[in-house]
Amino acid sequence: MKINAGITLIELLLVIAIVALLGAAATPFLSSFVLRTNFDATGQKVVSSIRKAQGYAMDGKQSQVWGCVNLAIIFVCLVAVVQVRWFLRTF
Repeated sequence: MKINAGITLIELLLVIAIVALLGAAATPFLSSFVLRTNFDATGQKVVSSIRKAQGYAMDGKQSQVWGCVNLAIIFVCLVAVVQVRWFLRTF
């Protein structure tokens, strides 16, 4: 009596095809997750910068330029964050 302990080529190809289909199905979800995670991290950095600028303005650190220029840059970043958040809702 002959005992085969291996797997056939058809079984191997079937397993590879199933793994490929699962990977293809999971890719959009993974990329969306990564995009949202990066977006949230960037939002936290913007909030941190705003808090830092607020603290500097209240303490009178640096100069008057710090408050005007950096707050204008932060405002532009906030507008971009709102636009990206709206863009992400469409998906």
